[in-house]
Amino acid sequence: MAAVVASSVVVLATPQVAEALPSVCSSGSPTVRVWTGSSDHTTWGDGGNWSPAGIPGDRPGDVICIETTDTIDVAANTLSTVDQLHVAGSATIVLHAGAGILANGSAESVWAAGTSVQATGGQLGGSGTIRVQGALTLGSTTSAATLTSRDVANGPQPPADTGELVVEGHATVANLGALIRTGYTLSVAGGGVLTVTPGSSVTADDGTALTTQPGGLVDLAGDGGYYPGSDVSGLTKSVVTNNGTLRKSGGSGTSVVQGKYLGTGTVAVLSGTLAMPDNQKVGAAVSAGTTFATGRCDSVPACQPTTNPATDPMSLGFTVPGTNGVPALVQLEERGVTADVKQIGNEVLAHADGLVPDAAHPARLVVRYSQPEVMATPLGEVQVVHTDEGGRDSLVPDCSGGTLSTGLYYCVVRPVSRDAQNTYVTVLAATTSRWHLRRALPVENQGSPGAPHGLRTKRLAPFDGSVLGLTWTAPDSSGAGPVSGYKTYVDGKLRTTTTSTSLVLKNVGAGKHTIAVSALNAAGQGPRASITVTIDPLSKPRRVDERAGASGGDRTAGVVWRPPAEAGGLRISGYQVAVFAASGRKVAQKLVSPGKRQLFFALGAGEYRFRVRARNADGYGPWSRPTDLVRPR
Repeated sequence: MAAVVASSVVVLATPQVAEALPSVCSSGSPTVRVWTGSSDHTTWGDGGNWSPAGIPGDRPGDVICIETTDTIDVAANTLSTVDQLHVAGSATIVLHAGAGILANGSAESVWAAGTSVQATGGQLGGSGTIRVQGALTLGSTTSAATLTSRDVANGPQPPADTGELVVEGHATVANLGALIRTGYTLSVAGGGVLTVTPGSSVTADDGTALTTQPGGLVDLAGDGGYYPGSDVSGLTKSVVTNNGTLRKSGGSGTSVVQGKYLGTGTVAVLSGTLAMPDNQKVGAAVSAGTTFATGRCDSVPACQPTTNPATDPMSLGFTVPGTNGVPALVQLEERGVTADVKQIGNEVLAHADGLVPDAAHPARLVVRYSQPEVMATPLGEVQVVHTDEGGRDSLVPDCSGGTLSTGLYYCVVRPVSRDAQNTYVTVLAATTSRWHLRRALPVENQGSPGAPHGLRTKRLAPFDGSVLGLTWTAPDSSGAGPVSGYKTYVDGKLRTTTTSTSLVLKNVGAGKHTIAVSALNAAGQGPRASITVTIDPLSKPRRVDERAGASGGDRTAGVVWRPPAEAGGLRISGYQVAVFAASGRKVAQKLVSPGKRQLFFALGAGEYRFRVRARNADGYGPWSRPTDLVRPR
């Protein structure tokens, strides 16, 4: 993509120092013709103003040299074809409509700093190279100026050798603007500036070129642009190669740059809308409240993005919020198909770095589609899919009352609009990436997160199945907004809501259980991730052993135990201890708290056994095995 910067380009005027003519002008060559102004100091076509006398171009190989303070008029119907044209001093040349100066030599023509050429109309160029170090104006209120490699009366096809005008100083396209024809190239060198003034434009035939070299600037100071001219058989659209800076600095409307766009330079949108060619990914530094777009036009000189599918089947525009503190670095691209089998129309890239939107001030993406499969889809089934940087898709939820709800990254404005030829989809966005359409009915919780993953459980203290630790990781896709929480279900019933990715589950009970977790965002609740756990029933207490009482007091005997290995998925609420005589007759029974681990009874002479069982909310578990007989003491 084209490189982008987050600041405008500032061009500082520096004093120009008049430069001398090149050495060829003082070489004594018989082909050199020098301006003297001896006749009237004004008229180009007056032979008395030249030495040797004559009109430039009236002999082969004319090298024209002008170093003067005169203002020289090139009148209508004057066409001078020369080898070279060198201008120095503070000379001014005014080229009127119907006139022409064509320099066809292999050596460059140099128009030095301090000079001014005003092409109010007519033809300028030739098959050679002209290097403009001073000032150049193209166009007037009555006529456009034409940059051409040969006399346009000979047709639109370029000659074998095509010419180039290189702006090293400052060129201004004004009023009715400039035409580029017959394979000509307009270049802006490092330090050079080409300004297209408000209301003006450059119109370029097939086979021509606009080139901005590193350090050069093309400045669209109004709503004009670089427009398509005549179709020329066998030639491609004009090539715009930007290795410098292309900037729209003025105008609240739309400037269109047409042709095949190449280069790695800077594009900056400081005002209004700039629409660029859609032949590749394009990028720009887009200031707050301005729009970067793709789009073609089919009407000049009033070239505005067309909605005619025959000229341009689709286009997109991205508007940076007016509250953005710095220019956003926006990338746009009209792409192809995705892996989504329900896709309709083309995928588009609309990505921005440095975007600082909020729900009240989102970015706005408008995409125009004319593809038959889009036009055949009922508007209620036109869904938008957002693909994040990781390649994860999320359905875009509907906006609420045409606004982006707090907590959402993006939404689609409903209803989607349509005319006889196009469908228009508008997305409000606080985050960006790739987008495409899908034909589908709306679904509940559209834009909700994906399912969590990595769901697992483990037993926590007292490690008897009554307390479970549940953990998971966030979904791969948070959907149309950040994850705000999770809902946890046990056997289909909501157990709890949390913002964490772990929690403690208590008292789920014995048996086979399905534990599920779903993620939440502002668009709704996503699908559930689930696992199955099995909790064994309440088991017998462990290590149940008899004990004789301490000597020296009442005759006592008792029992000690450890809790069951399985609590039946519920907290143990207590224990029941029973005492049996040697004959098996129960002689005593008592309930104790869940923290108890032993119990002694005052008993008469004889031998006794003990049994213990635990209790939870579901009831008693099985009795422990009987202890051995013990005599109280």
